[in-house]
Amino acid sequence: MERMFTLWDNQNKKKIEVEAKKIGKEWKAFCPFHSDKKTPNLSIDPDKNGGVYFCFACGAKGQLFNPNLTDKKKTISEVYSYKDEKEKLIFQVVRYESKDFKQRRPDPDKPGEFIWNLKGVKRIIYNLPEIIKKKDKIIFLCEGEKDCDNLAKIGILATTNSGGAGKWRSEYNPYFKEREVVIPPHKDDTGENHLQVVGKNLMGIAKKIKVLRLPGLEKGEDISDWLDRGGDMEKLFELIRTAPEFIPAKEEKKELTTIYAGDFRPTDLWNSENFYKKWSGQLLYCKKWNSWLVYREGRWQTDDKNETQELAKRVIMDYYRKASEIIDDKERKRLVSQALKFLPTTCK
Repeated sequence: MERMFTLWDNQNKKKIEVEAKKIGKEWKAFCPFHSDKKTPNLSIDPDKNGGVYFCFACGAKGQLFNPNLTDKKKTISEVYSYKDEKEKLIFQVVRYESKDFKQRRPDPDKPGEFIWNLKGVKRIIYNLPEIIKKKDKIIFLCEGEKDCDNLAKIGILATTNSGGAGKWRSEYNPYFKEREVVIPPHKDDTGENHLQVVGKNLMGIAKKIKVLRLPGLEKGEDISDWLDRGGDMEKLFELIRTAPEFIPAKEEKKELTTIYAGDFRPTDLWNSENFYKKWSGQLLYCKKWNSWLVYREGRWQTDDKNETQELAKRVIMDYYRKASEIIDDKERKRLVSQALKFLPTTCK
């Protein structure tokens, strides 16, 4: 039995006609995506998910053409593959014409099919094999795969994390050890927040982190918009030469509020929370250096003057001052006891 099928080539946005034969329960055809015409490696299932195809030789896959399929939420526009160091496919990010995104992983029991979640999957960065191979190249760290692909077209090495802004994970940090990184933030609050999260994560790990705020961007635009207007590699590296290095944004100082008996929690976590509220933006702990950094003279510097201990003392003095405001004698003693516990050994 023979039958004509119309494949949809999503990458090139075109229809392809193939003639298939029924072999057992499967429809088989010669794959139009590679030159082998000896073996019909293309498998077609017209009943699954509206009709799908998969080539066991070259890996080509997609949907059968459906002229009635007009729902953008169901039409895939791009598929971004995340591969490990050995170029094995780990998972994919699927972009729809509606600009919605979903994530999927290969089904180990059904070649060519996917499981639409990332449960139990190790998260990796985009273009990981290229990042590892090109150790001497600057890495552009973008917010999305589209930006990375557009940069790749002009010879720029770029990566991102799945999910985009707000989805950074600490397990990505080691990939950037001793590498030069350029972060081109989107021109919006989300982009600036993502810049701060990523920059702080890579401090003390990356060799250098530069912030590239591109000229001429409107609110909500990104590096892809800049490239669409004629930006190229030469202009990018000219801008990078004068781009500033990343400096964590100083957070507004927050004074401790008056502590009443009902607010007091005699725990180490409570101590840490109060210390953070008091001095966030002025202190930063660098795990790699096993040292505190102090924001001094417009940059982060190693705490070689024991300023951290001095600032800790001020928090303790706050405790004593707050203790004097607590009427309940038992609660007041508990607060003083916690202050003594927090007091650094060298200060006793």
